[in-house]
Amino acid sequence: MVKDEEIVVAIDIGTSKICTMVGKVMSGQLEILGMGFTPSKGMRKGIVVNMQEIAGFIIDSVEKAEKESGFEIESAVIGITGSHIRSFNNKGETVITGPKLEITPLDKKRALKTALKVEIPPQYKLIHSLIRYYIVDGQKGINNPIGMFGTKLGAEVHIVLGALTSIRNLIKALNLASIEVEDIVLESVASSLSILSEEEKNEGVAIIDIGAGTTDVAVFVNGSILYSFIVPVGGETITNDIRIGLKTSYKNAERIKCSYAIAMEKLTDPGAYFFLEKGSEKIVTATKLCYIVEPRLLEIFEIIYDRFEKENLLNLIPRGLVLSGGSSHIYGIDEIAKSYFLAPVRIGIPKNFVSNIDNLENPIYSTCIGL
Repeated sequence: MVKDEEIVVAIDIGTSKICTMVGKVMSGQLEILGMGFTPSKGMRKGIVVNMQEIAGFIIDSVEKAEKESGFEIESAVIGITGSHIRSFNNKGETVITGPKLEITPLDKKRALKTALKVEIPPQYKLIHSLIRYYIVDGQKGINNPIGMFGTKLGAEVHIVLGALTSIRNLIKALNLASIEVEDIVLESVASSLSILSEEEKNEGVAIIDIGAGTTDVAVFVNGSILYSFIVPVGGETITNDIRIGLKTSYKNAERIKCSYAIAMEKLTDPGAYFFLEKGSEKIVTATKLCYIVEPRLLEIFEIIYDRFEKENLLNLIPRGLVLSGGSSHIYGIDEIAKSYFLAPVRIGIPKNFVSNIDNLENPIYSTCIGL
């Protein structure tokens, strides 16, 4: 997406955090020069709920990245998620008219243009039109049809739409922070660029990015995106369950989740416990915490499994699932996913970059690095 020897900036604006990264691309290699990471408020499940508040946190994150990188940030690529996102596949076809029936770049352009003829409702805006493959006389899965012979050339694209007002509010919040938006990228697409291998995308794999407010899902088959959707449940719901179940503050519940949460009861030590709060004598067993966390994780995976089953996707992902996002840190989350989906599961670690900054090989940064 970027040219050689240029500075690139990405901002991942989540429900609970904002991450800004400054990178330099040289000869196809990304070097991350600086990062600004800050907790945030003002967003809920991918939607701006307090314009001024989120703008202030964006400024804080950007200033930290500027200080570490030594570059002044004026514009950035940003990620987007939320229940307002809609996606679907669309096909278009054109007739080959050349005397030899040899497909030319112009034929390819016409086929793609017909596939992009989509009626977008006035309340939505196009975010992506991602080419999946070309079709020559009914033969699918062709990456580049130029030079082939045929009578008809088709194209299939993956269309992603977002609510116009939600996009405008996000852009305005960034503008208030003196940041111009260069491009908007679906977060699951961005994460896939940093944690999925080409082999996985070719053979069939699903990415499940569990953020604070939402869980972003995308399925890749034959090297391109086949299906994507957003689950409006994420890590903050687990934190809130802990808050209610243990009768504690949200801040302390988040600390407990990050420090002690285990995804499956069978993985807990029956004798393990922790203190409810620092300085408190009240004890909470690891098993009790698991009784709170495990059902919510199962709910998230059930929603995803049911969608996969409905769309006949389960048999298309032999490489299984790659988990990412902040909640992928929960101990045993890969094991509970394996047992539910009966498929291979791994935690996605960002790769294909270099940096002097420590600890960037962390699933929480997968979206920002991908952007």
